[in-house]
Amino acid sequence: MRALVIAALLAAGCSDSGGGGPPDLSAVVDMRPPNADLFGIDFAGDYNCAQLNACESDPLCQNQLCQTACHNNATPSAQMKDQAVQQCFNQYCPQQNDLGMAICALDNNNMRSAACKQCLANAQLSMTATCNPPNAPECHQCLQQVTDCKNDHF
Repeated sequence: MRALVIAALLAAGCSDSGGGGPPDLSAVVDMRPPNADLFGIDFAGDYNCAQLNACESDPLCQNQLCQTACHNNATPSAQMKDQAVQQCFNQYCPQQNDLGMAICALDNNNMRSAACKQCLANAQLSMTATCNPPNAPECHQCLQQVTDCKNDHF
């Protein structure tokens, strides 16, 4: 569910060569801080939670290598806070379930439905705002986790 949330956050790029050869990490290197830890060697991340989420949500970062690079570039605090956000979204706006009726399942074009986007918006909506529909079960449920992620600083 990485292509979900925090739309106003920084975007970072990853790309895949698509030709069956090794992935092209040049976009990762170009978009990351000079001391980027692409492979988790030193575990000293440079991304806060918002930057991690933006990297993972980038439409060009859909392969596992790129997702791992994003994760490895994040601080331990960012990783924990991002995991809390994703778990909350998965609970209230699930991607999949046993009945195959998950509201946020990807369609054939790797896109999320309008209902999914509304669910995610409702889940992180401020307590002073009204959800659409007002009695949506996900209403405000992930606000704390999203706020913690947005407030994560180095």
